Amino acid sequence: MIKSNKGDTTLIPLRFTVLKPWYNSLKALIFYFLAAICSILFAKRYFNKKLYEEKVKLEMENQRLLREHKIEIENDRLIEDNLSKSKELANTTMHLIQKNELLNEIKNELIDVRKTGDHTLTTKDFQNLMKIINENMTIKEDKNLFESNFNQVHDVFLKKIKAAFPELTAADMRLAAYLKMNLSSKEIAPLFNISLRGLENKRYRLRKKLGLPFDANLTEFFLTYG
Repeated sequence: MIKSNKGDTTLIPLRFTVLKPWYNSLKALIFYFLAAICSILFAKRYFNKKLYEEKVKLEMENQRLLREHKIEIENDRLIEDNLSKSKELANTTMHLIQKNELLNEIKNELIDVRKTGDHTLTTKDFQNLMKIINENMTIKEDKNLFESNFNQVHDVFLKKIKAAFPELTAADMRLAAYLKMNLSSKEIAPLFNISLRGLENKRYRLRKKLGLPFDANLTEFFLTYG
């Protein structure tokens, strides 16, 4: 109700428009829409980045596993090759030992026959036979085959021994190699084409070069070395 200046009371209808709250306005809705789109794009970018990082991490892990697998395969192959070469080395050594033992037996038999005087061999024939036997006892080709095989199987051992004891000769290294294989004096002597006493002298000189006491076990020393 509105009262005029004249004191009349007049009813004048009034119209009011109630505006929507600001957070429900068109501008606010547009803002919400744009914010939602930005949030979606940001989330998509974030998750794409995380997915890429996980992908890269997975690829790196796969590459690492692949490298380890290749290394494992290579190690297995090297172990198998080493075992094969060890067997070949053992076979070569046994062949040399058996051949030299047989030639020694033949040589001793010939010497015994020569001593008895009950023989038909001339001095020249006897000397020729002895020459052939001596030439075939651990010939150069056999030595080279052994050394080649042993160098491949025990490369680290030979390098460590040579570095620690540079004064060792080729013969000393051969003796060290035979001892590393745990061969007995009886088996080693024919490989040098010497007697057991001669081999003991070799062992004594080697022990001295290594600075070991007289009663030290050379075989145990080389078995645990390298």
